[in-house]
Amino acid sequence: MRVIRWIVALVVAAGLGFGGSVLWRSSLLELRRVEVAGNSELSKEEVVAETGLRRGVHLLSVDTGTVAGRVRSNPWIDDVRVERILPSTIRISVNERTPVALITAITGTYLIDGSGVVLEQGQRDLLLIEDVTPEVVEPGTTLDLPQLRHVFEILPELDPSLSARLKSVSARSVDRITFVLDTDTRILFGAAEEIEEKNFAARALLKRAETDSKVIEYLDVRVPGRPAVRYR
Repeated sequence: MRVIRWIVALVVAAGLGFGGSVLWRSSLLELRRVEVAGNSELSKEEVVAETGLRRGVHLLSVDTGTVAGRVRSNPWIDDVRVERILPSTIRISVNERTPVALITAITGTYLIDGSGVVLEQGQRDLLLIEDVTPEVVEPGTTLDLPQLRHVFEILPELDPSLSARLKSVSARSVDRITFVLDTDTRILFGAAEEIEEKNFAARALLKRAETDSKVIEYLDVRVPGRPAVRYR
């Protein structure tokens, strides 16, 4: 009886092995479709081009980690997930970076996200941050500069009455971070410290100037308890 069970097991194993071999060679598992989700800045075609995949490749031979790494090399991609969907589909889900500002360099104007990653060269209706970059900038690089980090820390906390009028930012150094309003009033804000107090000082002095029918040319609130102001 034991011998019969062994013979049956061997027959079943051989059948499964043969079936698996046939299935591996079957055209059913050839890549026919690539799905892309989560993209808005990049087109589906641009994402697919990054994968290096070709139609007809065996689905089970696709290294999803390698494909994800290729897609993630695009500056716009923050994170990506690659999945096999049997029998013939690869699904790519991406999280794209969000451009929040423009920077200028000798080579042109570039879009960057909130962590300082350079996304691409171009122009958009975004906040311009000047005096912050090296001469040459390339998409994919990260501008790991302290003044830029301070700017991005201040902006979400900037008083709405100021942020609504913000025209550009000059950030030559942390201590020289300056917000330029739509009236060309320059507010020397400095580091991301005592933000609430600096907001209060700037708001109060701008309100007083408006009441007195004056326009402030320059306002230094780096020491909010002793602000300095110059009128036009």
